[in-house]
Amino acid sequence: MLGTGTGPFGPPQAARWEDTAHESFSAAAAAFAASVVEREAAAAKLQAANEFLFASLRSLKVCWSRHVGVPCGDAAGAEAAAAAAAAAGWRVVSADFAADGSLLLVAAVGGPEGSSAKLLLIDLKTGCVPRVYDCPEGGVSSARFVALSTAECLIGGAEADACVRLWDLAAGRLVCPYPLPVPLIGSEGLLAHPRQRLFLASCCNGSVLLFDLKQSQPLAVMQCENPRPAIAFDWEGLVFAVARFSTDVRLVNSELTDLQEFSAFDLSASLDPGSCIASLCFSPDGEAIAVATNRHQLLLVNAFEGTTMARLCEASFGDLSSDWPCTPTFSGNSSLLFWSRGPSLLAFRMPPATDSGAQQQQKQQRQQQTDLNTELLVARHAGHSEPISIAKASPTHALVLTVGGGVVALWQPAVQA
Repeated sequence: MLGTGTGPFGPPQAARWEDTAHESFSAAAAAFAASVVEREAAAAKLQAANEFLFASLRSLKVCWSRHVGVPCGDAAGAEAAAAAAAAAGWRVVSADFAADGSLLLVAAVGGPEGSSAKLLLIDLKTGCVPRVYDCPEGGVSSARFVALSTAECLIGGAEADACVRLWDLAAGRLVCPYPLPVPLIGSEGLLAHPRQRLFLASCCNGSVLLFDLKQSQPLAVMQCENPRPAIAFDWEGLVFAVARFSTDVRLVNSELTDLQEFSAFDLSASLDPGSCIASLCFSPDGEAIAVATNRHQLLLVNAFEGTTMARLCEASFGDLSSDWPCTPTFSGNSSLLFWSRGPSLLAFRMPPATDSGAQQQQKQQRQQQTDLNTELLVARHAGHSEPISIAKASPTHALVLTVGGGVVALWQPAVQA
């Protein structure tokens, strides 16, 4: 029998296996000890980095700002121009960073009669506005860079214009129109795919359409019960989320033209009565979805399970600061979430992954005593005289964009590494 004789399979071989096992165990123990030290060192570095990050957030300052109605050129008379612009009623309706972080695309409406619209292309290296375009007839509700491009953008028509247009920024001309059944739901109703020449359009009749830029007819159409379906691509564009019902989020495979759903989250238990989902945003690592409601409630939801990770802001039942809430935005490393309800910029950290359900419930009960989740709120900064309607984190730099009325501002940490 194996291991009982004196030959090759006898005790000498068994002894060698024991020696090998002992050596393997010793090596494994040493490796484990080393890995523990490495993990502790990594955890210490992460904690130090987070502490520095939070200190930087508390020192956020406006490093650049501009009123979109102020003409480009000499700074002389800028105050008078700003006053005239404010009187003319210019306001920003959409803003988008280029994928490489070099440019900012801003869409504004207003003018003496309130019917004008324009696009501003802002160079983030210099802070200059090298180009201003008059928007095509029909106005503008949204503007987005085409995937991985700084030479083309998509323009969503205003309330009376059921169309999306492809615009050549270099030539300043219309390339192709994409007719819609009805107008977009607003600025967040138009999303460019982050990697491919595709886009999503969410319309105010509850339809969501997927387009390829090569053809004017949609590849696929999804009909939602929610008349204003919020939409969001994940950062790779493999999946998009849609609020198909007022309290329900569906995940859809964006690579299939039949828009196949593969997951559904019912958030009604976490939303206040009468609330409906108004905007969605994926974290860059794909692990969380930020959900904002029409009553300015803000939740953080697990993107895989649909469970509520944190209630960051409770619903408002009084006079709301704006008709539609600001869409939340994540930092590029997924560790922070920026949002606004009113004229202040709010920064939240992500909740610890080790929190149990009981701990989360206790925290939520404590939070119900206050308006904001003070345990996760890192910073709160006032910087606008009007409510912030847009907040966006740069995909590549430590910059946060905010918009209040006609004023565009860029925030940067005063504390530098």
